[in-house]
Amino acid sequence: MAFAVLNPLSALWLKCGLSVVLLPYDMPPAAPLTASQRPVTPHVPHAQPPDVLPGKRSRMSAAPQKPPVEDLATPWRPTPQKDWPAPWRTQLAATRPGLIVWTYWKLGEDLRIAPNVARRAFFQKLLTELRHPAGTHTFWPHCLPDSDTASGTRCLPNAEIFWSGAHALGARGVVVMGSDAMSALALPSDLPPLSHLHYRERGQFVYVLHCIDTLIREETRHKGMLAFLRRSLRDIANMHAPS
Repeated sequence: MAFAVLNPLSALWLKCGLSVVLLPYDMPPAAPLTASQRPVTPHVPHAQPPDVLPGKRSRMSAAPQKPPVEDLATPWRPTPQKDWPAPWRTQLAATRPGLIVWTYWKLGEDLRIAPNVARRAFFQKLLTELRHPAGTHTFWPHCLPDSDTASGTRCLPNAEIFWSGAHALGARGVVVMGSDAMSALALPSDLPPLSHLHYRERGQFVYVLHCIDTLIREETRHKGMLAFLRRSLRDIANMHAPS
């Protein structure tokens, strides 16, 4: 028995990979295959990632991406007191530290020119009702008059000095009364009374109330305001609670 190359008629078998066959007798050598008879091996291109398009580089082989750029914005820092206008430095020296700062539009007038009797009585009653430890509350204006005389007084707001002063006084929270004060301190104008926000840029919790003159005039708002303050200021006030 012998192995022999298949004849040209068996080209179909060659395409299937069969090149020799076992027979009980010898067969004459087959004539060379013509070009049309030679089996054609199909060209199978190497598999490519589905995101590779002809003429374009693969995203896998692209240049490495740059790391995300860090936020280079300079964090807020209090304005040094040496750079404050003289009236603000004087007022800070006369203000005692406190965990909670109160402010309203006419506070500067009440502190520097003549206190308003109705507003003073309002705060005496309110702080007594809150029953927080001594040293919890303090009053710090966001605007000061340009003169210490009642005639021709003009209130000049300064939000940057206000927040710097609140920081210097050790405040953890700020109670802002009225939309005029909210606007002067660059706080959201749509924040309603009896709400609060965390002013992360200044490191303060801000609590919003109605204008003090409105609260004095409309006593029906007093109960809701008191409940809001007791609930909102409890944790800060407890920092001063005796151990």
